This record gives sequence, structure tokens and C-alpha cells, in this order.
Amino acid sequence: MATYGGYPQAAKNRAKAALKHKEEKGTSCGTSVGWTRAKQLSSGQKLSASTVKRTFSFLSRAKTYDQGKFTDAKGKDICGSIMYAAWGGDSMKSWCEKTINKIENQ
Repeated sequence: MATYGGYPQAAKNRAKAALKHKEEKGTSCGTSVGWTRAKQLSSGQKLSASTVKRTFSFLSRAKTYDQGKFTDAKGKDICGSIMYAAWGGDSMKSWCEKTINKIENQ
């Protein structure tokens, strides 16, 4: 099965930031799938075609919940932002879209 890597450093950095927030603040946001994805991305693991497609699908839906910061003025977690980052954020969304197009044109 083909795997895909070489996604942007910015995507790795967003995933690392989300993992760091979870470690330091103990957030209850996200699912085990989201945190697994963050670990994969932060370590640069290659992804299967189906995982690339699922990641793009999640990021396409979740963008609307991203406020660009992990906590609000009262220090409460903004789960949408945390998980959007955990999945690699904007740069990962763009990379996934390009990779899906490449897969479908092969």
C-alpha cells in the first residue's frame, strides 16, 4: 500500500502545539483518533491514502471552528482550534488536497 509523507513543517508544528497544550493544560477536547493523528503528524509519519483523505475531510469541516488560539479570554479551551491544529491546520489541509489530486491522477 502506498504511503505519503513530506507534508509541511508548519503542519507538524501545529500538531506539536496541540499536543503540548494537551500535556500542559490537560484538555478534554478531541477524540482518540484526533490525538493519534496529532502524534502521527508531529513525528512525520507517512500516511495511507485513506488517512490523507480523512484528514482533508476533517480539516475541511473543522476550519469553521478554528479561532486561531487555543483558549478564550477566560482561559477556557477552544476545542475547535485545538483539534484543527492537532490535525495539522491550514498547511495540512492544502497538502492533503494536492496529494489527493495527485493520487487520483495516477
